[in-house]
Amino acid sequence: MPSVSDRAAAAAVLLARLARVMRPWLQRGATMALVGLTALLRGIHRRRALGWTLLGRLSWWGSLLLLVVGGGPVLGPGTLPDRETAVAPFVAGLAICAVLRLCVAHRHVRVAALVLGALHGAALVLVWTAFGG
Repeated sequence: MPSVSDRAAAAAVLLARLARVMRPWLQRGATMALVGLTALLRGIHRRRALGWTLLGRLSWWGSLLLLVVGGGPVLGPGTLPDRETAVAPFVAGLAICAVLRLCVAHRHVRVAALVLGALHGAALVLVWTAFGG
């Protein structure tokens, strides 16, 4: 019956032989994984820029929607809302336009945010004054 040290030595020899056989496969696998990870990170970086661009555009359109929705109850027929309800869409739209003006990389979106922010500011002043602010 083989002793424990003989079995351990045989296992070490088998493990060394397995490592020699598996080394090229492990190297190829690691190289392929590194190439795949690099491509994945590059794709995420490209799509991140696209995501920020879409977020900027959607924010601008959302701010425009707030201007239209906020102006409807104030200028439309029917009863007037209270001051806080009437002012809230214009304050939110002005804040969105300020963030867009400071953070967006594209010049034409910054200019559009400035114009839309000026409209929100003017509407805010008019509504605040009309409600006795």
